[in-house]
Amino acid sequence: MSDDPEIDDYGEPQTIPPPMTVAEILARQESRSSRVPEGYLDSYEVGLAWPVVWTIWPVLNANHVGRQQVSTALTSGETINVYYAAEDVQRVQDEIAAGTARLDPAWRRDTAEGRAAFRAYERRQSLKRAIGAVAVCILLLAAFLLLITVLSQT
Repeated sequence: MSDDPEIDDYGEPQTIPPPMTVAEILARQESRSSRVPEGYLDSYEVGLAWPVVWTIWPVLNANHVGRQQVSTALTSGETINVYYAAEDVQRVQDEIAAGTARLDPAWRRDTAEGRAAFRAYERRQSLKRAIGAVAVCILLLAAFLLLITVLSQT
């Protein structure tokens, strides 16, 4: 494991893109659909503003970023999207740059703690996928055995 913030754990240079300003992100919104309320950003856009952060949700909560929920009725039910106040995202972006934001080292891409937390997150996600794949295989095997049993009795 590398302690150098410029080198990742595989010995490759770590490249964290520079943050986009909230004004740049809002300017890009004009070319998108109108699903995002004016003056708000979706979680992807927050990630563009805070590229040093690998998990934005605890940062949003710790720094009291305003949010708005938008419900959309669909034929299959209702979906709820959460959007974040652009002025709060910019405030936190400025605080991150100044080093004054409430930002645990485990939430950052450029710290050893953050890289370890991200690796642990990736392992949990891989385990969930593996368990799901095993469950599907068991169900398929059970269905196959049931089909064989039914066919052999006829």
